[in-house]
Amino acid sequence: MAQKSTSLNILQVGDSANITGLDENPLSLQLLEMGFIPGEQLTVTGFAPFGDPIRLRLQGFELCIRKEDAALVKVELI
Repeated sequence: MAQKSTSLNILQVGDSANITGLDENPLSLQLLEMGFIPGEQLTVTGFAPFGDPIRLRLQGFELCIRKEDAALVKVELI
C-alpha cells in the first residue's frame, strides 16, 4: 500500500520519513542546500519547549528548523 505524502511540520518525535519534494518558495533553495533533497531520509528527534523549532536527524547530522519552514518539505512516512 502506498504511503500518503504529508508535510514535515506535522510529524511527531520518533517519526522517520523520506523527502518527496519541496513547495515552491524563495526558501526552497536554502532547504536544498541544507540537505532536504528528495529521496533523503530524516527522523524527528525532538521539539523546543513550545513546539517550535523541530529538531531533526538528516544525512548524519542534527539540525533545527522552524515549523513554518518545515511545512515546505513534503515527506512520506516510513
